[in-house]
Amino acid sequence: MGDQQAAPQSPFQTGPLQQPKLLVLLVLLLTGQRRALGWAMAAITFVPIGDMVIVLSNRDRPPPPTGSTAPPPRASR
Repeated sequence: MGDQQAAPQSPFQTGPLQQPKLLVLLVLLLTGQRRALGWAMAAITFVPIGDMVIVLSNRDRPPPPTGSTAPPPRASR
């Protein structure tokens, strides 16, 4: 029984502090700010859609190295 080790926590596990979106939505819901709640929900919905468009529009280009701020190299003609 004493030999059991705790399972390592995944870096992708989320809690209330790692999900500020959820906290904002709950606060807006509990305070009755329906218009602000609608705008917040719309923003939360459209951000991943924008990310998807960026990823799909850069499908042919190789990703830049991690941490690099340099522009990608130009393709030779």
